Amino acid sequence: MDTDISQAFDPFTYTHGRWLDRDHERRKARELHFDFDALLNLAVKCSPGARQVLDCKKKEGGFNRVFMILLDNGRTVVARLPVQIAGPATLTVSSEVATIELVRDRTSVPVPRVLSWGSGTDNAVGAEYIIMDEVPGVLLKDVWNNMKASQHIQCIRSLGELSVQLWTLSFPSFGSLYFYTSSPSNAVRLDDTFSIGPLCAPHHWDCGTKDKFNVNTFTSSPGPWHSLEAYLSGFISEAQSSALANAKKQWQQAITYSRSACRDFRYRAEPLSHPDFHTRNIFVDPTDPTRITGIIDWQWAAIEPAFMLTAETPDIAQELPHDGRPSGNADANTNELSPQAKIRADAKFCADAWAIMSHICSETRAAYLMDSTLNSFLAAGSNGWLKDPVTTRLILLELHQKWTELGLPGQSFYQPRGEETEELERQSDTAKTSNGLQEHLSRLLGCDTDGWIPVEKWEEVLPIYREEYRRSVTAHTDEGGAGNEAKATREADQIWPFDQR
Repeated sequence: MDTDISQAFDPFTYTHGRWLDRDHERRKARELHFDFDALLNLAVKCSPGARQVLDCKKKEGGFNRVFMILLDNGRTVVARLPVQIAGPATLTVSSEVATIELVRDRTSVPVPRVLSWGSGTDNAVGAEYIIMDEVPGVLLKDVWNNMKASQHIQCIRSLGELSVQLWTLSFPSFGSLYFYTSSPSNAVRLDDTFSIGPLCAPHHWDCGTKDKFNVNTFTSSPGPWHSLEAYLSGFISEAQSSALANAKKQWQQAITYSRSACRDFRYRAEPLSHPDFHTRNIFVDPTDPTRITGIIDWQWAAIEPAFMLTAETPDIAQELPHDGRPSGNADANTNELSPQAKIRADAKFCADAWAIMSHICSETRAAYLMDSTLNSFLAAGSNGWLKDPVTTRLILLELHQKWTELGLPGQSFYQPRGEETEELERQSDTAKTSNGLQEHLSRLLGCDTDGWIPVEKWEEVLPIYREEYRRSVTAHTDEGGAGNEAKATREADQIWPFDQR
């Protein structure tokens, strides 16, 4: 390995940012142990005509470490290693590579070309890895704001047309894709090349969630499932919180009852979905940004019921939230839209364009027409909401309140008592207050909602953050009166979203 490269950065440690909440644990969970020299040597071997590495740059995300490796043959290859909270060892990389190859084989969706990969630690690198060709083009996130409104719509149309190819693929089961020759023992054979096995997203393995930084082994694997009922029941059986023990039977009942509300929908469609259709994962032609040249990051791609597609909208198709201020629709003198109104109108057109593309596909149309309450109920297991007792009961309560409207048979299976409803509402209010405070801190500090801050801004942001915490304690002290500082601190800490003080 070139000495200059080895001294340019630490390939094993997370250095891109810090967290206001559980900073040590989060950074520790992103440490990697592997042979960096072996990775660089393998990159050279993967590229015909290459003899040595000229340069290497490190990029970091929340679940992977990426190395952009420039070789002396003029090519750049991309090496990506998942950290321990990215998902179950031996499954995460093998599923992603199989998914990329199936998409390349059965659609025209542009995906990276995989040059080498390894699952587990029994390889020269000593860790899971993928080495790929660099995708041509520029990231959509870097050019989106410079595109015309008409180009935005055309770009969304292009993304929608590619998505439809994924959504219309036919599969016999729910789960994640693997190669048949190296698939998990419980995988279902799809053909001579591919199989369907367990889902890989970390929250399915009780990992990478609010307070978990290790992958746990489930008593039963999260997939594959041959039917919708088995899919839904599988998540219920893995709800591990003791607070949910009494609700499991109610959820099982609800599955049976909800089927009648869904009978007119083709909710049994089993589309393949990309987990993160955002501008940071989409490459476009720099001379024509409406033409998509590559889609990356197929980690956690899955075959799930069509209603799961509505869980996340691409960032280019999201309407802007209203902040309560006047929108400034038009200038009084020119009758033209103000800059703010133009941005909001463009976002609305983009959201409408994506909705149209979603409804064009017959396999997914029903999911987008489904009542949002019923959708939330059905998606709760896969989204990990079953493991939060407050969220679970709020979903049950909302379903109870709309039972008749949804046309479900008989009476609601969930009949909360008055005091239970009141307690649930108090818990909900506390959660909303904490979430609102989290959003406020995110805007004030310019950090992510989980408290992540770029490392170069850490020392600048920390004093502002601590002053805001002191203001919160003071506000609670003023409400409780003098002499109640300890109580005020406890009350402030109950809703304060981060542990940094």
